[in-house]
Amino acid sequence: MAYSYEASNDAAYIKAKKLGSKAYHAAVQRHETPYLPVLDEVAPDNLSYPHVNLGLVTIPMDRVVGTGTRGRTNAFACNFMPMLEEGSEFSGKWSHLYASVVENGVREPIKALEYMNKYYVVEGNKRVSVLKYLGSPMMEAEVTRIIPPRTGEKENNIYFEFLDFYKDTQINYIWFSDEGGFAQLYDLTGKTPGVKWTAEEQADFRAAYTRFAEAFEVAGGDLLKITPGDAFLIYLKVYGYRKESFAVSSEIRTNLNRLRNEFRAKAQEESISLLMTADGQKPGLLNKFIYSGPSKMRVAFVNHRSPEVSGWTYWHELGKNRIETVFGDKVETRMVNDVTPESCQQTIEALIAEGSNIIFTTSPVLLDGAMKAAVRYPDVKILNCSLLPSYHTVRSYYLRMYEAKFVIGAIAGAVGLISDITQQERLERTRREYVSNVSHELRTPLTAVRALVEPLKDGMVTSESDRMRYYDIILREVMRLSRLINDQLELSRLQSGTIPIEKTRVALDDLVYDVCDRYANIAIERGLELNVLTDFSDCPAVWANADRVEQMLIILLDNAMKYTEKGSVSVSATWDEKRVVLSVQDTGIGIADEDLPYVFDRFYKVDKAHSGKGSGLGLSIASELLKRMGEEIWVTSEQGKGSEFSFTIARFDAQKAAEEE
Repeated sequence: MAYSYEASNDAAYIKAKKLGSKAYHAAVQRHETPYLPVLDEVAPDNLSYPHVNLGLVTIPMDRVVGTGTRGRTNAFACNFMPMLEEGSEFSGKWSHLYASVVENGVREPIKALEYMNKYYVVEGNKRVSVLKYLGSPMMEAEVTRIIPPRTGEKENNIYFEFLDFYKDTQINYIWFSDEGGFAQLYDLTGKTPGVKWTAEEQADFRAAYTRFAEAFEVAGGDLLKITPGDAFLIYLKVYGYRKESFAVSSEIRTNLNRLRNEFRAKAQEESISLLMTADGQKPGLLNKFIYSGPSKMRVAFVNHRSPEVSGWTYWHELGKNRIETVFGDKVETRMVNDVTPESCQQTIEALIAEGSNIIFTTSPVLLDGAMKAAVRYPDVKILNCSLLPSYHTVRSYYLRMYEAKFVIGAIAGAVGLISDITQQERLERTRREYVSNVSHELRTPLTAVRALVEPLKDGMVTSESDRMRYYDIILREVMRLSRLINDQLELSRLQSGTIPIEKTRVALDDLVYDVCDRYANIAIERGLELNVLTDFSDCPAVWANADRVEQMLIILLDNAMKYTEKGSVSVSATWDEKRVVLSVQDTGIGIADEDLPYVFDRFYKVDKAHSGKGSGLGLSIASELLKRMGEEIWVTSEQGKGSEFSFTIARFDAQKAAEEE
């Protein structure tokens, strides 16, 4: 029993060291220091700055970033994971501490210096290391705050905004990338600056933000160049701050998915606007505003006032009439008047239900309602008359009142541009996305290989077992790279139509049983059941390419086993007079409703945890193969319960086969 206990502790250290090594090599690749940052080097003059003793404070682990002084910094990688060899005195102490923390928790708080809302450890580096390894979100610390002088720089200004916020709330775990974030948070939570938060208010906020931050990370938010705090502000603007709204994690995840484009826009700091010039020249309309919806335009105007009492609304009515004149039966128009900010979202959603796909909200007071509708209906183009829009999802147009004579032309021009985006522009957007995805997928294995080759070349890996492990990983990554390139070539050839797909009579029984036999051992290794639910000896022959049908089954079985941790994977078939339907069903993680339309897109992966497995092209190849064969593929799924992928194959017909040949 004692041996098993010690072995598990040693195993934890070995795993932690691997995480440290990975972070080390990744930092080297980024030309960053691979070891812990040192406060004395980050802020050399920190001893001359005011020091404030905060006492015992609960601090967020993700804000613990380095050490106070150089000391044994090199014992840890930049992520606080250990770097020293197993079997050393250091590893023994780390493993002993790990066992103690697992059994009894952390008994003593660490000592840390807080500078710019980041924590640098003075005493307790190994405690931090163990807790980070265990995934603890918080820990206790005796904290001394070091307050820098005011410099007027962005990060410095944000920090002093944080200090005021901390005085009221004692909250240190939320951070923003832009100035004004804490002021917005006050406003969105209905709190007043300078008023102390009660313990209950602090607890409610912690519960709400923690649930949100966890869901945001699971949804891939850590891949965006925004903080969880930035995302939280966007979320609150749309859905509000109510205790009950953060009680159901599934609701948060659904709402996060609706805000996906908004988060991306924030990360990219894109501004999409429609502007009218004062001299009446043709404006630069709707930069990056790509319309790819139905050919029939249904344009609606949502007005805060009626044309009878508002000249501004009257000019929009003339603009609506101009659209009808210019575009004729290609456009339908609607106008709704006397819409309040409170009823705006409901009005827009009613118009969308009626078929409107371009909606002008003609007053800035309607912006919030427009935003909420735009989040729910991302395929509908919603514009708001705002000079400086608060949101990214809603497109804006702005015309000064003394330029009202240009409103008619601007509205017609906007609608014309939306409808007249060329195929070339859409192809260019697709090309950019494709290049970005390919680059990312190629870079990942190349980075891994480089990170392993360099320490081998420099003689940093002295153990023969470590060298063999490095070689194994390099071989695996090279094979992954090869698969990616081959899959990409395969997909490109399929799409270009340069690969002939010859069809013959194919008996499915031998084909299906042979493929399943190959996967039987894989299923056993992964603790899964592999079932064949149909007696394929009764299955009719099909008119297809045997190699391609086999490839289809392999793709679907690979995919099913990749996303199934327990339970079973099953193969079955049904048929009628014209078609055989082959299905692969699993009891895996399932696919969210919002992801289902995209599962056959290149490089689309519904589970970020499996982002390193496969090329991300298998299902795209399957879909393209079936298109080339004149067949169909689809998926049904329920998140948490599993998925079923099905595809059709034409039954063999001797007469039709003779005609095709």
